[in-house]
Amino acid sequence: MKNTLVFSIALNGYQWRYKSLLASHKSFAESKGYQYVAVTQPVLSLLGEEVAWLKIKLILEAMNAGYEWVVFLDADTRVSKHTPSINQLANPSKHIYACKGYSGRLNSGVLIIENNQFTYHLFSIIIKHATKPVPKEDDVGWGENGHFIHYTKHCDFLSIIDNRWNNNHNPTLNDYIRHYSQGPLHNDFKPPFIHHCIERSYHYVLAILKKIRKFPHANVEQHKHQFYQQLNALTQEVVRHYPLFKRIHQTNHH
Repeated sequence: MKNTLVFSIALNGYQWRYKSLLASHKSFAESKGYQYVAVTQPVLSLLGEEVAWLKIKLILEAMNAGYEWVVFLDADTRVSKHTPSINQLANPSKHIYACKGYSGRLNSGVLIIENNQFTYHLFSIIIKHATKPVPKEDDVGWGENGHFIHYTKHCDFLSIIDNRWNNNHNPTLNDYIRHYSQGPLHNDFKPPFIHHCIERSYHYVLAILKKIRKFPHANVEQHKHQFYQQLNALTQEVVRHYPLFKRIHQTNHH
């Protein structure tokens, strides 16, 4: 599994807030001989919270680049030094590995993905339906997690793995990856005060820019078009910044 890419996304000030956590991602990847990218450029995106969809686009880019395995880590996760290699999870009949969060539903903050036609098709379907609502029981309010929950409901190649790989609710668990997402562990992570202040300044700038760029008369279809337009442009810019997402050899997912 040396042909593995581990990546994180931290834009809009989160590159400062979670700086120490991103360092733990890099250490993990380097210790296992994996490639690693922390996406911190461009520093601002008008997508705001919906920049979470960038992970789906970059998973597909990494697959197209020819990586055999792709590992995504939310910026607000800390990887412990005793985290094992992902090859201990490998199961011939499973191709995506994820955990359930404190809500009892799948949490997409840690995704371990084998690159093949099944996984490529699944993530293509998810991004294709990004602007389509999902049922209330799957919806999480924003981002791609609700769509991941919905479109993997009957996925027989997804393995629900031990919560040590994505622990967002048990403070006493001897976990591999601790996730400080909204929930029981959220307040357990405190960034340095200066990093917190820098992050908040990004949010104020972003709010001003979004107000300036607002399209008040746009209808639903125009908003959908603008979303995809911004997401595609952001993806292209990220790939330009980070050559590891560029094609390393031709792949065939069809």
